[in-house]
Amino acid sequence: MYNLLVTNNSDAWKRSPYNNLHRDRFLEHTESSIKDLFKDLTPAAAGILCSFPALFMYEEQRSQPGWRGRIAAIRADPYYLSISFEVDRGHPITWNDINDFTESLGITDHAERDRTHWAVKDIDLDQVLARLPAGVGSVLSAASLPRAGESLLLEQVRQICSNFREVVTPLIRRRAAKTPFSIADEYDVQDLLHMALRALTLEVRVEEPGASFAGAGSLRDFFVPKARTVIEVKRVRDSNHGRRGVADELMADRVRHANHGGCERLVCLVFDPEGHISNPVVFKQDLESGPGVPLEVYVAR
Repeated sequence: MYNLLVTNNSDAWKRSPYNNLHRDRFLEHTESSIKDLFKDLTPAAAGILCSFPALFMYEEQRSQPGWRGRIAAIRADPYYLSISFEVDRGHPITWNDINDFTESLGITDHAERDRTHWAVKDIDLDQVLARLPAGVGSVLSAASLPRAGESLLLEQVRQICSNFREVVTPLIRRRAAKTPFSIADEYDVQDLLHMALRALTLEVRVEEPGASFAGAGSLRDFFVPKARTVIEVKRVRDSNHGRRGVADELMADRVRHANHGGCERLVCLVFDPEGHISNPVVFKQDLESGPGVPLEVYVAR
């Protein structure tokens, strides 16, 4: 089996996760027997779906290439699905590439190409892709994608950063009148994050301060080779730092990290307990859409 995900959102597959897929589009163009297996999206069902390869495509009218990949994690609420994913960006696939193979892929209704949805097909995806012309299917393989363990580790890193306040609460609010851990500066945040990361993997490299870029000092805090991810920490100092300083530092670091040999993405934990960043949602969107290595920003308060 394989997952077929089609979207009209032109940015959907540029970076993980893809949020806000309407739940009523889940399992469209899917056989009834398969729907019955996955419609409740239990943890067990989600785990099985993550084990299948996936084809991440844009609606045909978009004229954008898609990719083969896999789903790393699924979050669901009653109305929407959020999908974390990994793709093989080295080998894009267009609808023209697979035009003669759509029936073999279980895509029997042409309208499916221009409908945002998530289908599950009882088809061996890699067997079909291997039949594509040289230069497309011949170079696509599971070996070119991160292993499942890599995807899981990256998703765990995201979980720590997105829930950082909850992760460190036991140290801030200690029992039995114990002295709480004080998070006074960026180094304190780094130490707490380092502890949490080492609980996931011992392969966490603490990197030395990098050279300054455009007059701003930058620091590669941690590098997780297995997830091919550099993780930075910023502790917002004051309102001026929150308004522009952190953003300027991150934009400079993002461009510089493009030259980091093992880095495929930059994850930044921004700790802002005093709320100096007025609108974290806009702050995150603006930074993640900029040039340079793919960036994921998590604001913790």
